[in-house]
Amino acid sequence: MNEHLSQTSLDTKVEHQLNKILDSETFRKASNLKNFLQYIVSKTLTGHADSLKQYTIAIDAFARSADFDPQRDPIVRIQAGRLRHLLSDYYKYEGERDTLIIDVPKGTYIPEFLIVERLSSEEKGTIANNPPIIKVHPFQSLSSIDEHKYVAEGFTEELIANLSFFKNIITVRTTPVYETTLEFENNKTKHKNDRTFYLKGTVRFTSTKIKVVVTLFDEVNNQPLWSIDFLEPYKVEGLIDIQVNVANKVSTSVADVYGGAIVKKMQSESTTLVYQDMDTFNLMSLIYQFERNPDSIEYNKVLSTFQDAIKKYPDFGPGWSALANLQLNNYALGYAKEDSELLARATDYARKGVSLNPNNQFVRTIYGYSCLINNKLEDCMHQLDYAKSLNPKSAFFLGSIGFFSSLAGKWEQGLEDLATSFQLNPDYPSWCHVSTTLYYLKQGAFDTALEESLKIDLPFILWDHVLKSVCYAYNNDITNAEIHLCKLQEVHPEFLDNPSYYLKMYIKFDDILKIVLKGLAIAGLEKSNFTR
Repeated sequence: MNEHLSQTSLDTKVEHQLNKILDSETFRKASNLKNFLQYIVSKTLTGHADSLKQYTIAIDAFARSADFDPQRDPIVRIQAGRLRHLLSDYYKYEGERDTLIIDVPKGTYIPEFLIVERLSSEEKGTIANNPPIIKVHPFQSLSSIDEHKYVAEGFTEELIANLSFFKNIITVRTTPVYETTLEFENNKTKHKNDRTFYLKGTVRFTSTKIKVVVTLFDEVNNQPLWSIDFLEPYKVEGLIDIQVNVANKVSTSVADVYGGAIVKKMQSESTTLVYQDMDTFNLMSLIYQFERNPDSIEYNKVLSTFQDAIKKYPDFGPGWSALANLQLNNYALGYAKEDSELLARATDYARKGVSLNPNNQFVRTIYGYSCLINNKLEDCMHQLDYAKSLNPKSAFFLGSIGFFSSLAGKWEQGLEDLATSFQLNPDYPSWCHVSTTLYYLKQGAFDTALEESLKIDLPFILWDHVLKSVCYAYNNDITNAEIHLCKLQEVHPEFLDNPSYYLKMYIKFDDILKIVLKGLAIAGLEKSNFTR
């Protein structure tokens, strides 16, 4: 994503951008910050970025004396914060259309230079509004009784209300009359390049039962993609509960970002990824697809995709949050080689995502995740609660929120959200069982903990083998405990050198940490490794 442009052919572009910023109205009265920015850019372009420390900056850019002490004089840290703020203001207004961004990431004084492709307002609109369309036809009552027609209409309205929570699709209520109107024809023209699906439902009645059948069709060929049926006792006093249950199940199965029939269909059509041409819907489908089975092999491919994407769509908050998510997972799970700035960079990306799209559920969930990894548990729960309020119907996000909430110590709330997620969408990611396994270990219910650990199906992720080894150990099955300890060494050899370091990424409480470490010791891990 970021190119440190020290090549001669690119120096001119950076210098031109620097001069444009220094001459801008935003920086007109900020002489100290002008000197600061000019100094660090010059040092970087001449190959001396390593010298950009608080001491050298204070001496050279702020004329401090040789006895400068950064512990007593925070001028560099303060001015760096002001510079970041002023650069943000510049690119928000005067530099909105600039194609080269000069940034000073938090945690460093070395500037980064990012070349982006700016799009016209018309192009941005196309990108931002390219989700699939789902048309909901009125449910048909297969009964001659007028009262039953109203019951069918109730199913239609409840389903539309549920689908409206899902911002990754456009929901249209359609009727035979509507489809002959000018409004419908205009709508078809407006969305002529979009993927369109439609839902049809029927309701049958007997004296004691009600049967509801719902089918999703692909409008391109009118082929059914997915279908479900419900058979329930028919009692007037329980009718609303039936309608709510049907709407919850159908909306999740059709529109959820993880495992929903529409997302699966569109993922199957994207067999060849042309990174620079991917619209935002397909970009987010890619990250959800990766979440289904995360591993180190796919990690670099997906990371590269999103690094390219934010060059083209720099104002797309979920893109920045996807980068944050990938790098938080790398930090916590060790997909690829780490660097010292990985966590700080991921945290900054998560903040940027929120600043661009504060009311996006994915963005808020990932920001909560970053707070968890940074051990800010109260902030974590604040973000997760807000994320949940944005769409309590989404099984995927409800599961993610429950997972992170559990790890943050809100076990009852987290497990309740996970249980609801499992019920709404049986195709949930198996990593959700990491938190349920930890909960039963905490409770001392080792047999149940083992059952939960066996539901984790991520053999290339360390937590799969850690928890299975621990649970087998507590159930006195040392043979299987040792097998998974050996597999752990194969997939993540660094873990065995310092298990506490990696366990603390997700385990935030000492009582659970002690239980897991003790289980690893029973399985055969040397205690001397625990503190190295």
